[in-house]
Amino acid sequence: MKVPERISRRELCLGTLAAAAAFPAFSAVAARAALPLREGSLQYSDPRLSAKLPKRGWIISVDKGATNDGPVRDPKYNISYPFALKVLTVEDAQSPDSPPVHHFRIMYLKREDEPLARLIGSVMARFYWLGIDYLGVPTSSKSFITVWLAREGIPGGEESDENIWLFAIDTPRAPAEWLRELAHEYSHATLPTVGPFSKPERWANGYLGERLYLKWLLGDNRQTDIWTEPIDGAGYLANQVRPLRERFLNGGPDHPDAQKIDAEGMDYLIGQVLALEAAHGPAFLRETISRLGNPSIKGLPVIYAAAARALPQGLPIDPSVYIPNSVQGAETGEGGVVRFLRAGYRFYLPTGTWAVQAEGMFPPETRVVLDGKALVRSTSQPTGATSWDTGDTTSSSGWRVLEVVAPAGQKVELRRLAVVNASGANR
Repeated sequence: MKVPERISRRELCLGTLAAAAAFPAFSAVAARAALPLREGSLQYSDPRLSAKLPKRGWIISVDKGATNDGPVRDPKYNISYPFALKVLTVEDAQSPDSPPVHHFRIMYLKREDEPLARLIGSVMARFYWLGIDYLGVPTSSKSFITVWLAREGIPGGEESDENIWLFAIDTPRAPAEWLRELAHEYSHATLPTVGPFSKPERWANGYLGERLYLKWLLGDNRQTDIWTEPIDGAGYLANQVRPLRERFLNGGPDHPDAQKIDAEGMDYLIGQVLALEAAHGPAFLRETISRLGNPSIKGLPVIYAAAARALPQGLPIDPSVYIPNSVQGAETGEGGVVRFLRAGYRFYLPTGTWAVQAEGMFPPETRVVLDGKALVRSTSQPTGATSWDTGDTTSSSGWRVLEVVAPAGQKVELRRLAVVNASGANR
């Protein structure tokens, strides 16, 4: 039976993957010339992960148990798949005592598709570990997720009941597009729904997840050499992540697109989450995702407030994630130090008694302004930090804009920025 033709994910993206056109096309035919992967590992290089995590690993092998009794039929299109691989994850790839756990099964139609199936299995293992270590999300409610490599249909992907289909696998697409399709469908299976939207899809978790997973994989951990040829991770971030993030940072929560439920509204919501992830780090996003029980986007401010309160060290703000339209004379130095004449930061702050705490070099006349109100500078902390009291400005929860302004002719040098509970700030 042929798989019915469907709208491909590439068409649904409405231009969100324009960068893929710059990458060389890759098809299942090319994969057949590659060495089949049997095991692999992922060592994180993102300094924002709070713990020193071990090298994550995986093992890929032929799943004889899935095919010994004959071909396996997929649950939606009733097509028989005679070949299968199983993907087992290993918590510590360097420890012989770390037991492998079965998390994915890759089904394919022809023996020559095995190298492609192994590549896909290695990508799914990476997504599993990114989801665990950045967000704390499990693979699925089932024992494992099955990926079906179909030959019919229009190139693209689909997820249903924690099964993932890739269609027309012999049709060439860029390596980044293979990853995007897998990340999109895996996110539908594992991330909470947010919406609803009228288009391009009802729920935003697929398009949001693909941005997050590929940002962490290609950007924050520089895992760009995971296909048969390197992927332009910088190009992906420049085209698919930064524009959405900066659009929200410039426009803020009151922008008209924030009220839309179409593709522009979904993109704006995704930009909002990308901005929060970049500014506050994985710990904040993990707290946010864990609280997404109601899919309505109207409940997000309450969730943001709860996530901020849950962080024991206060709400960190990456000095380099400033409002693009607000910054003057900015330059980033070694170790992420940012120097500027002026910079603004947008974040959501719950009610409470807070203080702005920063480390760096602040000329005596440096001004720190929260929502147009100048804050009072406290004495320098023993840790080398400087604090500014927010006063009664935070008597209600809401989105805030914090501006740091250097005196004329001088620059602020900002190494660390956070909003902390004032009772915990050593004043």
